[in-house]
Amino acid sequence: MKKELIEKNYQILDHYGMLHQMDIWIEEMSELIKEICKIKRNYDKWDGDIPFRNLNDTRLEITDVQVSLDQMKRALEYSESHQEMDYEYKVDRALREIEEK
Repeated sequence: MKKELIEKNYQILDHYGMLHQMDIWIEEMSELIKEICKIKRNYDKWDGDIPFRNLNDTRLEITDVQVSLDQMKRALEYSESHQEMDYEYKVDRALREIEEK
């Protein structure tokens, strides 16, 4: 993601504040959950070929959640390097669990 775009996103957080944005973050994440549920509910009927509208709606909700996550990382002072370390730990742990099965 381009740094200047993320900086523009921070202006939204700075303007409204963390307390207000928390409601937005929850709303955006719940909307993504709703889209995932729609896909799951109809996945067999579609035989794995997700209709464009559902696919597009889900992609837009993923973007909304990414906007929210970027704001959250800023508000909670969660650096990219720290997130990368945590990400690597989580992925490696999941792969170890797969190997152990």
